[in-house]
Amino acid sequence: MPTCDGNAPGGSGDACLAALCTAPGGEPGVNFWLFSRSIAPPGEDWELTGSQCIPGEQRVDLADVEAEIRRIIEDKFRQIAEPQLRLAPESGGLVNLPVLAWTDDPGDVTLNIEQPLPGRIRATPTYTWAWSNGAASSGPGRPYTPALSPSATPDHYVHSVFATRGEGTVVLTVTWTGDVTVPGLPAVDIAPLVYSSTASFPVREARAQLVDAYG
Repeated sequence: MPTCDGNAPGGSGDACLAALCTAPGGEPGVNFWLFSRSIAPPGEDWELTGSQCIPGEQRVDLADVEAEIRRIIEDKFRQIAEPQLRLAPESGGLVNLPVLAWTDDPGDVTLNIEQPLPGRIRATPTYTWAWSNGAASSGPGRPYTPALSPSATPDHYVHSVFATRGEGTVVLTVTWTGDVTVPGLPAVDIAPLVYSSTASFPVREARAQLVDAYG
């Protein structure tokens, strides 16, 4: 961060850095402290390694960066901004039998931004499901596979079982957390991006019916 308060972050009072400077191209700029740390072994503290003159004299509001991140994600990654919720059976559930739910999982996303400053975003999704019967689930889920029965392998699926007939609903909430990295600066956490989708389905009750096989 630009500073000249007489104390470099983590350093001593004689390491004062003039906030304004002249960039290599001759443009006015702002001095930024540079930090580094080893990735092997991980977990070491960041160390002050120097400074870099970044062209421009305006501070950038993190809220502006987060707004640009949201715009890019919603523009280029529609499946993130509008999570598609899928159910099985498609026709609705049956009392005391599992209803399965899943959504496409793009995994971790990395993308570059140019405005309001150049940088790189990394974001990771988490998934939570809230069922109208009070049950809760987590994870993106997966489609039904005939070889894997939901009753025999319940942990394999995101699912819920309804004890009574009626109208059921499930709400999927996808929360993206991550950070933005600007050249010469440590990564900065961004505010979580939260999206949701809701699906309703009938829950029916199967009944036995006698049939005259000889009629």
